[in-house]
Amino acid sequence: MPVSWNEKQRSRVEEAFTKHPLADHGCADAAREVIVVAREIDGASRGRIIRPRLLGAKCVLPSSFTPRPYWTHHVTVAVTGHCVDGLTGSPGEPAATYLTRHFQRPDLHVIEDVDLDRDDL
Repeated sequence: MPVSWNEKQRSRVEEAFTKHPLADHGCADAAREVIVVAREIDGASRGRIIRPRLLGAKCVLPSSFTPRPYWTHHVTVAVTGHCVDGLTGSPGEPAATYLTRHFQRPDLHVIEDVDLDRDDL
């Protein structure tokens, strides 16, 4: 079941992905806009970062999008048990299946809370 946005919220989320496309490495900027909308329906919404799990690994491996240059990390928003970002679109992906569905070798990735106010994202 997708995130239960109303039509106006869904539009704002999709607009964030249009303004900050994956190809432009805009995941953190999109997440900063999405979290504002997400907190309207889930006050516990938070930023999450996906990084390589292995020491020395330099990039994450999304399965449906091949960024050039490769991403050192990816940022998503956790809302109502889903991850919402440019890979999932506004419906989101249940958090339990997010890494498996959207990343090659999910076992080689880690997902953690992240402060979206960080300048280095």
